[in-house]
Amino acid sequence: MWFSFGIISLVSFSIFFTYKKINASWKGESHKIKDTPYKFKMLRSKYRNTGVLIGIDANKRFDYIFKREGWVDRLCKSIGLIVEYQVGNKEFDDLVFIASDSTSLHDQMSKNDELISAVLNIFSAVNGYTFFVDQIRHNSGSLWVKLGSHSEFDQQDVKKLSLELVPLLRKLSGQIDLIPGKAKPLWKTPHLYKPAILLGISTALAINGYIQLQLLRFSDREFIVDGPLLTDHTIIVGVGVLLLLLAMTFILLGRSAKTHLVLFEVLLLGGIGSLMTVHAELRHINLEYDRSQPIAYEVSILEKKKVSTRRRTSYYLYTEDWTNDSIKRKIHVPYRTYSEASINDRLILCQKEGALGYRWLSEIVVFKDKNNTAFAMQPLCAFFKDTEELEVLKNLDEKSIQSLQLLYQKAEYQKRINKEN
Repeated sequence: MWFSFGIISLVSFSIFFTYKKINASWKGESHKIKDTPYKFKMLRSKYRNTGVLIGIDANKRFDYIFKREGWVDRLCKSIGLIVEYQVGNKEFDDLVFIASDSTSLHDQMSKNDELISAVLNIFSAVNGYTFFVDQIRHNSGSLWVKLGSHSEFDQQDVKKLSLELVPLLRKLSGQIDLIPGKAKPLWKTPHLYKPAILLGISTALAINGYIQLQLLRFSDREFIVDGPLLTDHTIIVGVGVLLLLLAMTFILLGRSAKTHLVLFEVLLLGGIGSLMTVHAELRHINLEYDRSQPIAYEVSILEKKKVSTRRRTSYYLYTEDWTNDSIKRKIHVPYRTYSEASINDRLILCQKEGALGYRWLSEIVVFKDKNNTAFAMQPLCAFFKDTEELEVLKNLDEKSIQSLQLLYQKAEYQKRINKEN
């Protein structure tokens, strides 16, 4: 069930975030300057305003970004990772990075000096304010500027700056409208959906992996005995998934002006997300498709320990190592098992082999009666299906336990006879 849930969630998140990358529209507070409606949205961190979006309605058939060129952009161009279109205006080419593969846009910028001036005027309009222009974005019928800030600001500062920026955005929109051509279906504009698919999958891996690991963390799921082996396989498969994403990035985008922007998100979100998602899915496969019979082990409790953080408390029992790998084993257990256990009590551990070879404990039961024959309990791990049934055995006397053991052995013998016939 959990394996299927993980796959369905990953596919659903991928579709959702791909759509969100294609359609980057946003909602803000509506205002009007003369006859031009505009909107703005404050961007906040935990403690202060960090920036603002100011936008107007614009032509729906364009998608491009004019961003402030940084050292990373220059580095990627110098090593040949990407190719950015140059308009031939030194001031513009040094300041602005054109994150678009639209040849129509490139052609128009080469022919129209007013379009270049309109962009430069927006970047310089914030001079004298605490703001700086991070990028100009045109998407989903909106044209907006994203501003960062070096210090605190309020809505009055935004409204004052909007008096200058909104007319400039309107002028830029008018120059962009001069670009010839009609709106095309999405599938005919691959430079739009290819980056969106890669970013959507990377974001989905990160969100899905985080959710699944949190579910595992807070649910006290079955203890994996071969945790280090699971970790090793997680790294191998996770790195494989990341390499596949990177290969897809270069195949689909080549040396596009957006390649490095997509590549960094794929490395960060896709890398972390691949490891988290792969870990959760390998664990689910190992448990859900395990058809092995459990083997019971009797161990003594050597030590108890709980570890508290701000969000939760984890409970551990240290026992004799039934795998003979070390002197003692650390087992993560639910609070109920931890509270019932005392040092020198005995545990009955029902261990299964795992579909992928990661041994795990399907049941952990505490026994306090030192006169009780724990050895007689071992074959019964396969007989009882859950902890509630297994707990009944705690109060049975030795004769009753031995009788149940004989019933189990008789049932196993009958199974072998049936298979032979």
